[in-house]
Amino acid sequence: MFAVMNVFTGGDAKLKLQVAGWCEDLGEYPLFAIRRAAKWAATGREKLTGLSAFIDDVRLAMGGNVLERQRNLRKLLV
Repeated sequence: MFAVMNVFTGGDAKLKLQVAGWCEDLGEYPLFAIRRAAKWAATGREKLTGLSAFIDDVRLAMGGNVLERQRNLRKLLV
């Protein structure tokens, strides 16, 4: 997403830190929702949103109660 929006300035070390930070904060969300929000960001915005706004888009892409249902399923499997 950083590359698609062509907003990154800095070296490889800075990019790795940014990506690692985003990955850590997005780790609890389903990949389908992250991909959908990334597509929205890449096609519908002129600049990269901040992480908190992106997470809002991820939650919107997930729909209602996905994380709660996921937690309940994990409880059943343990």
